[in-house]
Amino acid sequence: MREYSKDPLMPAAAPSGRSSQGRRNCKRTLRICGSIGTKAVFLLLACACWAAQLAKAQGVSFDPVEVVHVAEPHWPPRSVAVGTVILKVVVTKSGTVGHVKAVHAIPLLTAEVERTVKQWKFKPARLDHRAVESSIIVSFGFSTSFTPGRRWTAGFPPTKLSSFSPIQILSTEGAPYPFTSLAAGAAPYVCVILRVTVGRSGSVDDIAVIRGTPSLTEAAEQTVRKWTFRPAKLNGSPVSSETIASFTFRVVGNQEGPI
Repeated sequence: MREYSKDPLMPAAAPSGRSSQGRRNCKRTLRICGSIGTKAVFLLLACACWAAQLAKAQGVSFDPVEVVHVAEPHWPPRSVAVGTVILKVVVTKSGTVGHVKAVHAIPLLTAEVERTVKQWKFKPARLDHRAVESSIIVSFGFSTSFTPGRRWTAGFPPTKLSSFSPIQILSTEGAPYPFTSLAAGAAPYVCVILRVTVGRSGSVDDIAVIRGTPSLTEAAEQTVRKWTFRPAKLNGSPVSSETIASFTFRVVGNQEGPI
């Protein structure tokens, strides 16, 4: 006899043997589906976390310190020193100079350029559009018509910071004074200040003149292109950044006091 359901919408019950086999098949199917579903959920969660971390890493926006106002260094009138002083300048969130450290010092010149850089004004670095404390490397070269300054090569290992490491100057040489120039003929000395963009490969990508003198600017630009740099790094990856290079020229015989 065929079994039937009182509810016309409900199918007739299957025979008892088929019913138990069907239940077992159903349970097995549910276990398989449950296992696959759990794995799928974990896979989706892992992909979501990875995508979030990737988006966060790619979305980091960092703008390094920029100089907005400079003052020329004074060459101590009785100093006989020439060469390049290199400073690491920490700039606070408000754009003021917080700390100055000499990376390469010249005894008779370092104190003067430290006083000078503390008069400069900066635009602070910005991380994800928020002002943050950071640092910039600034160099001050001094050369005379007789002595352009000796070549200098860094002897320190690369610094390791958690987020941003500024450009490092690995070697410098002094800018020769063009004998055809009359720029320093009347003044004791003349200064050229350049904004130097160093790319991710460590090469000079661009030079902008902050303060120049027509007959001396070209000599300064040619000199800084001979320098070697280690690029700035953000979270361990090289990034394009800027350094400021100042060159002061003096003709021997025009200085204030003996050189």
